[in-house]
Amino acid sequence: TSIKDDAFGGDTNGDGGKTVPAPGDWTKVRVTSTGRAVFDHARLRYGSRGTGTDDIILVEGGTVVFNNSELAFGQRYAIGVESGHFHAANSIVREFYCAFRHWPYDEFVNCVFFNCDRLSNNNGQKLRNCIVMGVTEAWDWSSGAGNTYNHCVLWNPPGEGVQEPPRGFVGKDGNVFDPQGKATRAEAACMIQRFCER
Repeated sequence: TSIKDDAFGGDTNGDGGKTVPAPGDWTKVRVTSTGRAVFDHARLRYGSRGTGTDDIILVEGGTVVFNNSELAFGQRYAIGVESGHFHAANSIVREFYCAFRHWPYDEFVNCVFFNCDRLSNNNGQKLRNCIVMGVTEAWDWSSGAGNTYNHCVLWNPPGEGVQEPPRGFVGKDGNVFDPQGKATRAEAACMIQRFCER
């Protein structure tokens, strides 16, 4: 996270409350060639400084596994996969311009996307059992053809953001959140996060 982020580890830069963290305070995690990175119970916050795509995690080959973790408060993209593979499970991606720009061999399972202007700018992504909240612009720069959304839920407050899901988006009861029903792990994570932020 940012050296100015006092939320974890105390006042790292010793200036009290004089500075506050901001997106772009550090650059990115970059995985190239045949590299492999595994994130489990991790938080990556306030990154993505730089030129071009500004991803917090950039995969240029190899494999990234992102489980039980959080990506938050980036300048532009949370995840960029130019080649290689990316798999996320039970994780939260929030407060980005766009959640991911992807090579089409990547999957999100039981994840929550929260307050991202756009979900994706490419085709071929696979989302399963995910919640998408606070999408304020378009779902995709592209048409969304080739994306797979299985058992996902789109939720925006009435009058805010995009209300209609993309083609192929499949949820329960017409993509309506069911407060009396059983909660998935992604739904439970989202509810707990919103409760803790109040």
